[in-house]
Amino acid sequence: MAIEHGHRARRVRACQGVLVGLVAASIGGAAVAGQAPNTPPALSITVKGSPAYAQPTTVPIKTALLVVTPSWEGLDAKTLTGGREASGQTLWVTDAVAFLSNREMDCDAAFSAKNAAPEDFLIALGRAEAYLPTTGWPATELGKLFADAGSEGRKITLDRLSVEANYTSTKARRSGKDNLRGSDARLVLEQTAGGWMADILVKVDDLTAEGKLPLTLCGVTQRGIKEMKPLLGQGRLQAAADRFGM
Repeated sequence: MAIEHGHRARRVRACQGVLVGLVAASIGGAAVAGQAPNTPPALSITVKGSPAYAQPTTVPIKTALLVVTPSWEGLDAKTLTGGREASGQTLWVTDAVAFLSNREMDCDAAFSAKNAAPEDFLIALGRAEAYLPTTGWPATELGKLFADAGSEGRKITLDRLSVEANYTSTKARRSGKDNLRGSDARLVLEQTAGGWMADILVKVDDLTAEGKLPLTLCGVTQRGIKEMKPLLGQGRLQAAADRFGM
């Protein structure tokens, strides 16, 4: 779907006020409580059938990112018949994702990352939400959660989580699940003076990952599905749009 220039301009203006504050509030790292300042962040990883992680293993995490996308361009999403809104209206989709790996990469590389060795793993944990362009991103559930960039000590709990994970058990595996909560998945974000801290739990198929670690905020900006693959997958963005107003 082509986005008209006017729509893009309104979209940028809608997000402009909160983006600067978000980036300013999230520069720098935060030390995990109880750890020495120079201790690398880590997660406890267990993978059934894995030679490296068959038992709970503390693994240094070299990539820990928080990726917030106010809207994904190029997604042909519209309201469906039978919902609360008139059908056929254009929808935009936002997502917020924690991306974790034991391999080192930057924000751009994360969108095309692949496992290079059996001990590698990639975990994306977050949530997608659709909204009408006239509503604006700051008025969405995710927009409200991330708009108040100046509140140190504020905690954000994301619920109904989606997980996309790549790892090796007895063979290379991809695991994806949705609507996870409670004992299956947890993502609690805390805004500190140094940036964002995350309390994470993921249980999906053969993989269990758990721990607390600092996240680096990637640029909060619109992204295009033609230029990069959404970390939760394009199908989940479309599913969020299909659920809108139903």
